Amino acid sequence: YGGLTNALITSQLAVAGLLASFNKLSAGMTDAGREALNFEKNMSLVNTISNLSQENLNSLSNEVAQMGINLGKAPSEMAMGMYDISSSTNETVDRMKVLEQATKASIGGFTDVATASKVGVSMINAYGMSFDDLGKVYDEQFQAVNLGIFSYKEFSQALGNVIASATRANVPMEEMLGQMVTLTRSGLDASEATTALGRAYDSIYEKSDEFKKFGINVADSNGNLRSTTDILGELRTVLSGYNKISQVNILESLGFEVRSAKAVELVGKNIDETRVAIDKIVNSTGSYEQAFKNASENSLTDIEKLKASLSTEFFQVLKENKDEISSFLQIVGGMASLLLSTFKMIGAMIETVSQATGLGKLKDIFLSIVDGARESTS
Repeated sequence: YGGLTNALITSQLAVAGLLASFNKLSAGMTDAGREALNFEKNMSLVNTISNLSQENLNSLSNEVAQMGINLGKAPSEMAMGMYDISSSTNETVDRMKVLEQATKASIGGFTDVATASKVGVSMINAYGMSFDDLGKVYDEQFQAVNLGIFSYKEFSQALGNVIASATRANVPMEEMLGQMVTLTRSGLDASEATTALGRAYDSIYEKSDEFKKFGINVADSNGNLRSTTDILGELRTVLSGYNKISQVNILESLGFEVRSAKAVELVGKNIDETRVAIDKIVNSTGSYEQAFKNASENSLTDIEKLKASLSTEFFQVLKENKDEISSFLQIVGGMASLLLSTFKMIGAMIETVSQATGLGKLKDIFLSIVDGARESTS
C-alpha cells in the first residue's frame, strides 16, 4: 500500500497547487471586474449630467482612465471625481483640465480625487471666480496647509463651517485662510478654527451698527467691508480697557459667543503674524504643484501608478473578452468541482477497503487530502 499512499500525497500536492492557482486567478479577475464595474457605473453617473453619445462617452472614459494611469489613481476614483466636477460646472468649463488639477491636488494632499475636486470647485463657485483661477485656489489652500497646523483632508472637512459666512461678509479667501493659519497655530484644530471664524464673520456682518458704538467702522467710506483682521484687532484693543465681565457683555452685544470670541482673542493678539500669513498665501504660486511633485517622488506613488495601470489594462481586457473569460472560468470551475467529486468517490472506496482491511491510517491520509482540497475551493 506504500505506492498508493505516495500517489495520494502526490495528488494532494498537485490538486492543491492547481486549486490555489485557480483561486488567485479568480481573485484577480474579481478585483479587476469590480474595478471595471465601478468605473463604468461612475462614468454612467457622469453621463446623467453630460448626456453624451455612447461613442463620446467611450472616448471620455478612455481619457479619464488614461489620466488615472499617468498620475497614479484608480479609474473608478477618477470617474467619481469627474462626476463631482460635472455636477458642479457648466459645459463651458474644461472639465478634463479641472480633473487633472484636482487629481494633482488629491495626490499632494493625500486624499481622494472627489474630495480635492469638491474643495477646489466649492471655493471657485462660492467666490464667483473663473475656473481659470482653480490653480490659484489650490496654491493658496496648500500654502495655508503648509503654514497652519492641519492637513489638507482636515481642511476639506472643515471648510463648510466658514465658506458661506466668509462669502456673505465678502471676506477675501486669502484673509480667511490666513486667519485659519493663526487660529490653528494658536491651539485650535481646523474644525474649531473655521467654526470660530464663521461665527465671527456673521457677527461682523449682522451687527455693523453695534460696532460703531465702540468706535469701530466695519465698512470703509465706499461701503465696502474693511479687513476683518483689522476689525478683530481693533475690537480686542477696545476690550482690553474693560474687566472680564464687561468684555463678555460687550461681545454678547455684538453677537459673539464663546467660539467666535476665540477668533477675536487669537487673531487680535496675533495681528502681525496673521498679516504675514495672508501675504504668504497671496504669494503662493506653485504651492500645490510642488506638493504634487513631492508626493509623486514617493515610491508609494509609483506603486499606485503601477496598480492603476495594471487595473485599467486588466479591466479593458475583461470588457473586450468578457464572454470568453466567463466561459474559461466556468470550465476551470468545473474542473475543480470534478476533481473534488473524484476525490470523494475514491474516498468512499477507501472507506470500504479500510473497514475491510483495518487500514485506518490510509483512510486518515486521504480524508486530510479531501479537507485540504475543499478549503482551497472555499
